[in-house]
Amino acid sequence: VKKVADRLYAVPGVGAVQADVQAHVLVVTPRPQAVLSPRLLWEAVEAAGKRPARLEGPHGSFAAKPRP
Repeated sequence: VKKVADRLYAVPGVGAVQADVQAHVLVVTPRPQAVLSPRLLWEAVEAAGKRPARLEGPHGSFAAKPRP
């Protein structure tokens, strides 16, 4: 979890990352006034050696890497 969280914190605009290890869920909260890129979040998880199952947010729900 720490490796994935560290990669997510490197994404511009990420303010907090909370993990629910039992549910296999990470909740990413943006900094005030920030708009997070679904693609950059997805790629950050991949860079940590994991494959996201699903990404949900204000830009929609994604089961595959979002397009740029």
